[in-house]
Amino acid sequence: MKALCRVSKAARTKGDETFSIHRMEGLPVELFQAVLTIIALQDGNDYTTPRDPLRNLMNVSHVCSHWRAIALQASEAWAALHLDVHSTRTPWLEEILRRTRGQPLNISTTIVDNGRDYSSPQWVITFNEFHRIETISITIEEVIPLEPLEKVLGQPAPLLRQFELKYDPDDYISDSFPEEMRLCPSGPLFASHAPWLRALELNHCYIDLRCQAVSNLTALLYVTTPQADDARLHARQWGEALSYMPNLEELYLFFIADGPPCSVHVQLKKLRMLWLMGNHRNVQALYSGLDVPDTCDTTLSTTIDGTPEVFGEVGSLLVQEAFNSLPYHHMAFKSTESAFSVGAHHGNTKRCTKRSFTDSNLAPLQKHYLSRLLRSLSRRGSLLASNTRIGLTALQLDFDVRYPDDPGDREELCGDLAHFMSMFPRVESLALGSPTIKTVIIPIFQQWPPTLWTEDEDLYRAAPILFPSLKELIAPVEVLEDDHMRAIVESYALWRKDMGLPILVIYRDDVPIY
Repeated sequence: MKALCRVSKAARTKGDETFSIHRMEGLPVELFQAVLTIIALQDGNDYTTPRDPLRNLMNVSHVCSHWRAIALQASEAWAALHLDVHSTRTPWLEEILRRTRGQPLNISTTIVDNGRDYSSPQWVITFNEFHRIETISITIEEVIPLEPLEKVLGQPAPLLRQFELKYDPDDYISDSFPEEMRLCPSGPLFASHAPWLRALELNHCYIDLRCQAVSNLTALLYVTTPQADDARLHARQWGEALSYMPNLEELYLFFIADGPPCSVHVQLKKLRMLWLMGNHRNVQALYSGLDVPDTCDTTLSTTIDGTPEVFGEVGSLLVQEAFNSLPYHHMAFKSTESAFSVGAHHGNTKRCTKRSFTDSNLAPLQKHYLSRLLRSLSRRGSLLASNTRIGLTALQLDFDVRYPDDPGDREELCGDLAHFMSMFPRVESLALGSPTIKTVIIPIFQQWPPTLWTEDEDLYRAAPILFPSLKELIAPVEVLEDDHMRAIVESYALWRKDMGLPILVIYRDDVPIY
């Protein structure tokens, strides 16, 4: 800015035609903009870059009224504005669109409600320019007539790159609205012509995606609710839709409906991130039909119907199916009040595979569910138990559970935890979350919580030496502020030293979640 002011002052005071800014009046706006960009970059304190035309033009418009008048002629400056159709008055919106002179438009997150629905002048004006919209994000908060939107969705979108549509009614009246919104364009989505469309996000809005308009998509997020049967697609329907999207790199589908399995083999060779959510049968019905690269990060979040025994058996089978054929160096097991998850980093790659399980009714898992799942994972015939003894060197445990009040249940859970941890004899690095320290280390000592100390020296020394290869224990730094947890960690370290297996205790601000 200082450089601009110096040039302007020189032009006003020297009187030399060489320095007169008025000599630039006849130049094209684009050339004038380039000259001003070079001048702006001469100022070392200005972070303007030639790739930011709006910032450049804003800077030069502060020099003088003449420069401001020329800068405001640049259509790029007006097209760079992110328009909020809901809050912009009609005359101002018309003026902005006029000044953009055909440049691509960006429509920021815009709320649509009864006060300003798609029949309002602002939306009529905007939809008339839909052929040059580059990005658009719309949030629908009330039930409104959808015909104008459906009409637009059936028109070609030659410049569209990103489209987001969310149905999110106000919380205080949402019970009176349908959970999902079905959109039925007059023809195929975007008339099957959206050559630059790369990202599509639909939240609680159903649109038929089986068309050529999505053939160049690289990212798709589709969110519904488990109860929205009319808007959810089952595995076979998703297989048909995804067959139109061979270029996908990121795919997120929440939730998958009940129905027949995928009937086609879908090739997604470029996929880097996959996340599927729903009942374990429905997720598996779709996942089995997808051909994804070995390097794809995969998360399957599933619900499991049935008793704790069924939960443990099905969960164990799903985990083994996910991990048995893959090499992994790091695994993470996490349990919350209502979910259990397993994650792994494979080999020397950055690939991560994750499985998470919840009861279909979101029943608490801290009682028999966790115990049954751990028991199934670590039983003698488990292939997972055999494979973890081969190459696994790093383990993270984050069991945020409370021991049952019943002594018998408590002993059962503690024994299952200890037996589960015996699966990892080659682990050298163990990371524990704060709640896990009491849950895990105490069973290592005695397999009987919550008493840590014992007067029986023989019992103390006879405690199972789990993790015999352990070199380091990683704990959150907040443990240092809790005398009880700190005593547990330090006592465990001393016990390891007494047993001839010393470890290094490391406290970190954030224990990494894998």
